[in-house]
Amino acid sequence: MKLRVVLASVVCSFILVSNLATPVVATDAPTFKSIVRGDLADDSVYFVMTDRFENGKPENDEAYVGGGIFRSGYDPTSISYWHGGDFVGLSKRLEYIRDLGFTSIWITPPVVNNWIQGDSGAYHGYWGTDFTTIDPHLGTETEFKDFVAKAHKLGMKVIVDIVVNHTGDVISPKIGMYSYRSISDFPYRTATGQIFDVTKYAGKNNFPKLDSKRSFPYEPFVSTANKSVKKPNWLNDVTNYHNRGDSTFSGESSYYGDFFGLDDVFTEKPVVVKGWTKVWSDWITKFNIDGYRIDTAKHVNPEFWVDFLPKVKKTAVDAGKKEFPIFGEVADGDPAYLATFLAEQEFPSILDFNFQSKAMSFVRSQYQAYRMIELFNADDYWTTATTSAYGQPTFLGNHDMGRVGYFLHTDMYGDMNLTLKRSLLGNEVLFFSRGAPVLYYGDEKGMIGTGGDKAARQNMFPTQVEDWKQEPRIGSTPIGNRSAFEVKNPLEEQITGIQALIRENP
Repeated sequence: MKLRVVLASVVCSFILVSNLATPVVATDAPTFKSIVRGDLADDSVYFVMTDRFENGKPENDEAYVGGGIFRSGYDPTSISYWHGGDFVGLSKRLEYIRDLGFTSIWITPPVVNNWIQGDSGAYHGYWGTDFTTIDPHLGTETEFKDFVAKAHKLGMKVIVDIVVNHTGDVISPKIGMYSYRSISDFPYRTATGQIFDVTKYAGKNNFPKLDSKRSFPYEPFVSTANKSVKKPNWLNDVTNYHNRGDSTFSGESSYYGDFFGLDDVFTEKPVVVKGWTKVWSDWITKFNIDGYRIDTAKHVNPEFWVDFLPKVKKTAVDAGKKEFPIFGEVADGDPAYLATFLAEQEFPSILDFNFQSKAMSFVRSQYQAYRMIELFNADDYWTTATTSAYGQPTFLGNHDMGRVGYFLHTDMYGDMNLTLKRSLLGNEVLFFSRGAPVLYYGDEKGMIGTGGDKAARQNMFPTQVEDWKQEPRIGSTPIGNRSAFEVKNPLEEQITGIQALIRENP
């Protein structure tokens, strides 16, 4: 979008003049114009947590099993469990998203989940067990297809959040211990007991045969009731998991450890690569979706992506989708590291955590303008034969780290007038800078939260969480018993206006 490029250049130039004695002048305009922009460059993305957006079909709230919280995981009074949002409800609100100006909708994983783990429900979608169909809390396959079809009719793409790093927590170490066991102390062994180096076999067809009792640092255990709970069936084979205990999120455990106890898939094995490729290719042909956001991408070995991504992309192209945006989650602010996923691991795009860090530093403090210089000076890292900084999804807050409104409200010591002004500035930086802006649902309604992930997953439909009813909102009063859709907000009006301006000046 030329207008965004011009405005971003103006902002950057102002910052440069304000901070440098000698302004930097671009002299290679033809080269600049020839940069490939990427599949997302002209899009804006609205990120929805389906369970919290709109309840269009109350009869599916308990997934048709009843039994209350301890069976279905449904408890709309708790921030930790299912609340009732579904695809019927989301379909009813598509015009709202379209009218805000968004061209794409990113939804949390719609697959069947392990409904309850510990003291929380899987309303967010990241604890999958059946990766072939829709979780009944969210609707039926027909309702999901209807949602996708309506989005397309309104001119919007549907981007589905997917996970290949892990599944829901079904497997446990037989001895009841969970601490990570390193490869140096507990090397992998073949089914016949021979030690082997997994890095030398990753993705190769001669990958050794494994045995559940001899090959792993922890012998895996699955209850009788859960022996066949996962789909496709290859996911029920315990030798298709790393079985090393919980990740410490450092060193080798980042690849091989369980993500907070979730079953870490052995993505080095060819059968796993083939299995996931079929699963996520089938979603394209079966449901006619338009793109993928890939969760926990940095916790999967690079060889997997080099094989998986081109094949999934080919499925999309063969299905008539020349542009099929795929972007990975790599929670790291170093642009040089993030860019390796583009240059070396076949990712078309990566969520721009560097943008989030630098832009928020600028928006939160009048003394941090130099952070924007650092941001734009690093943009060459993103340039490949197929994409550039213009094709990376940008954001200010999300469902994991918390809402942008929370950060700004805290920084302004609860002053709502100053928080609103900073929020308006944040939207200008997000939507007028390079990249594909991603807005987390509810930010346009001034939602704040109290920090962390669960508190940042409020309902758009009338909430039964008492604290959320009284929670302050930027540009508005506490929501009480109302639906967020009933209440206009200056942030919503600003975003609508910005996107209209961009559309009118492509």
